[in-house]
Amino acid sequence: MSRVRFGIELASSVPEMLRTTTLAEDLGYDSFLMPDETVGYDMEYGPKVVLPDCLTCLTILASRTKKILLGSFVVDALIRHPAKLAQIVASIDSYSNGRFLLGLGGSEKGNHDPFGIPTDHPYGRVKEVIQVARLLWKSSYGERVNFSGDYYSLKEAFLRIKPFRSEGPPIYIAAFGPRMLSLVGEVGDGWVPLNHTPQSYKTVLHGPIKESLETVGRTLRDIDPTCTFPTCISDNRKRAQSAATRIAKTFLVWSLDNLRMLAPELSDEHPGLRHTYVKTLGNLSKLVELSKKVPDQVALDTTISGNADDCSNQIERFIDAGCRHLIFYLVAENQNRREIMMRQLYKVISRRI
Repeated sequence: MSRVRFGIELASSVPEMLRTTTLAEDLGYDSFLMPDETVGYDMEYGPKVVLPDCLTCLTILASRTKKILLGSFVVDALIRHPAKLAQIVASIDSYSNGRFLLGLGGSEKGNHDPFGIPTDHPYGRVKEVIQVARLLWKSSYGERVNFSGDYYSLKEAFLRIKPFRSEGPPIYIAAFGPRMLSLVGEVGDGWVPLNHTPQSYKTVLHGPIKESLETVGRTLRDIDPTCTFPTCISDNRKRAQSAATRIAKTFLVWSLDNLRMLAPELSDEHPGLRHTYVKTLGNLSKLVELSKKVPDQVALDTTISGNADDCSNQIERFIDAGCRHLIFYLVAENQNRREIMMRQLYKVISRRI
């Protein structure tokens, strides 16, 4: 069984992310992950939120760290041409000595519409982005590559930079619906979900993902199953659980597939769109109202929250469900509180390392 890893996820200003990443490395966390948002139609984002470019920031973080893994969880696969994405990723992976994890997803319609970027056919586009990137990572001036897909093509193409690893960095796929879950098993190195309970996580991992792996002769040992959790740790367990649960409710209504599993009675009130399409300015008010109806216990079960013992027990439940890379989205009112929680949480983690 592979060693369980623990990471921190944050989207904030560059100085805050620098402080968070260097502290995470000093404490002993395995990874720091950052989402790729342009607009970010999120119920928690206020008008003053700062959303710097994901790949630029991860390059900066690579220059200030030595051993912590750095990842895009997840980068928008549709907003950049895959050739340019492959070049940028190869550059970061090379510079960081192989510390880059490429999380990929179809992003969100809300990040595309204001800029006239199409969001159609996310499954097909993400699959071709992976194919194009892996071809280009193996290319050279003397070994040019060709590709003819439905959305992208290469003709005698090559890159003049190689990733640190000859095969390129591992690719983690954000997946909720059946086709993307199948893609994880077919071509992914890891799975990036959120808003799961231990039971729903185990059901999906040992159901559609395992089945897809088996069709191509692979097993669960061949991927890194991750999960992101709204996380809040405090001696005041009720306060911590309440804060994490509030965020968990907003996360849960983003995914119709997960909502159908965990709160099926609310699925008829959902806009009826999958994760890629649901978060838009037009749907925001509907999602806010729907999130208020998510049962407290259901939302709580998708978090790591409460006092140290609560968090320890929840971590073990998700590990038992098959999660091998737990990612903590810290629910904190400021940077100082975030750093206090990182220290408290690492003490919990240290009990099992």
